[in-house]
Amino acid sequence: MTDVVLKAIREKKLSNENVSFSRIRALAARDYSIKDQLNRGRAVLHNTNQLDQYLFTYGRMIESQWEFALKKYTVPNIKPQIIDYACGQGLGSMFLIESLLNTNAENFQRIILIDPSSVALNRAVGTLDCYQTGAQLIPINKFFEETSAGDIQTDSRLDTLHVFSNILDINDFNLQHLTDIVASTTGKHHFIALSNDRDVHGGLHRVLDFPDALRKKTTDFKSEWEKFECKNGMSAVFLQGQFSVQ
Repeated sequence: MTDVVLKAIREKKLSNENVSFSRIRALAARDYSIKDQLNRGRAVLHNTNQLDQYLFTYGRMIESQWEFALKKYTVPNIKPQIIDYACGQGLGSMFLIESLLNTNAENFQRIILIDPSSVALNRAVGTLDCYQTGAQLIPINKFFEETSAGDIQTDSRLDTLHVFSNILDINDFNLQHLTDIVASTTGKHHFIALSNDRDVHGGLHRVLDFPDALRKKTTDFKSEWEKFECKNGMSAVFLQGQFSVQ
């Protein structure tokens, strides 16, 4: 299957002059009647039809989440490196970059993208490269359980921004292993997370387990969270914080 987003980039129909989430969704979002294959957004996606169905089914909701978050969160006035966990098509990093386009999108030194779906990771790398921020893009095609601290090549001289877009509420991975990875690099760290608010299949308690576990492994830990309503009427959770690793 041809990836219509990457094809548009190759054909120069998408470039750093016009690339945006809205344009990508208009180009690729399609209802192929395969919503069930997405498993409520938890499935590892295997083809571009599933990527496009995900944009159709969940794109507006995720956009609404990030609109709320970026009104509450100010990207640190430093040059951080991003680690985008279970990045999928790179939507979280995309919204962060777009929030800086009118200021300084070159703030990001490198963007590390972790996801078990090779097709989603390919689209994420191609799309984020299209923004031409100058950031080094480092894809890691692995599940969390397969990922080690050694896989994540960070620079301890830079602040690290950890991004969790609709992943912390899922209970299909080892949270202790994830927090070990997050706390493996010395330096200053920030994190931002967005998730659906629910009390089944993980949900809010799973989201809040993350800062509780991370607090025990770090210093100068601060975090805050709040519930809010997306434009589709669904309840969501916004979590942010910062910490240091000596």
